[in-house]
Amino acid sequence: MLLPLVISAFVAILGYANPTQDQYRAFVQQHLIESANTPEERFVASLFTPLLGWGIDAFTKRTNYYLWSVYTTRVDTAGGVKAIGILGHFIVVEKPQSPLPQPRSPADAFEKTRTESDNPL
Repeated sequence: MLLPLVISAFVAILGYANPTQDQYRAFVQQHLIESANTPEERFVASLFTPLLGWGIDAFTKRTNYYLWSVYTTRVDTAGGVKAIGILGHFIVVEKPQSPLPQPRSPADAFEKTRTESDNPL
């Protein structure tokens, strides 16, 4: 008899604490500020992230399951951010891939050149 009451209370808490689009926007803006590496980048990010609120909304799709929500933000072909919002928090499950080529070390470039010259096919 106690178990249905506990389950009902938990479901009610999940539904009540399901994050809104505004909370997701604030989460993304804060994440952008925190991802800046230098104090100068943080300062610039803190100035411009409030202006990006409309852009975040324009590129974000929210799938509401009433007890939790899935937010998908796609900006370019490199992918996007996918986060699950539950109990007032966000769990990032997918991060964007960098559209820029990954830097190679000079040793890797030398190894590739040496290997290609060893095989004269």
